[in-house]
Amino acid sequence: MWQVKAVIGHVDAPGFGDRARERVQLDADTATKRRQIVVSEAGNEVAIDLPHGAYLRQGAVLGDDGRTILVVERKPQRVMAIRLASRDLFELIAAAARIGHCFGNQHAPIEVVGGTIFVPVTTSPTVMATALERLGLEDVTFAFEDIPLGLDRPLSGGHAH
Repeated sequence: MWQVKAVIGHVDAPGFGDRARERVQLDADTATKRRQIVVSEAGNEVAIDLPHGAYLRQGAVLGDDGRTILVVERKPQRVMAIRLASRDLFELIAAAARIGHCFGNQHAPIEVVGGTIFVPVTTSPTVMATALERLGLEDVTFAFEDIPLGLDRPLSGGHAH
């Protein structure tokens, strides 16, 4: 069993390039948990006990036995991808505020990349789609996708008020 007390580096750092890799797949929510037991892709249990405030970002190296490194890989999760197409700044601000209010009331975390807001599916896609459609926003489209979230930092919102 791997025992992890700290993140020892990033997979792109010098010195890790030639090593075999054993991956631990985590979603964005699990990456914020400092204490957990997970199973690697090779079937090995990994006991993680990190300091407060630690975040398991994509590519974090958790262990090194001299031959193999243990690397965090973000696994895809189902999200609602909301795209804001308006070019008018005031319309964009209004749409973003209304969308934030809608999903913030559900304590859903979000990730914003460019003009797209990603909201993890925490209820059903039908409920989320209905909630967004009821806002009556123009120049806003959405689709459900499976993508990795929180590659470099925790998602915004959720229960961390």
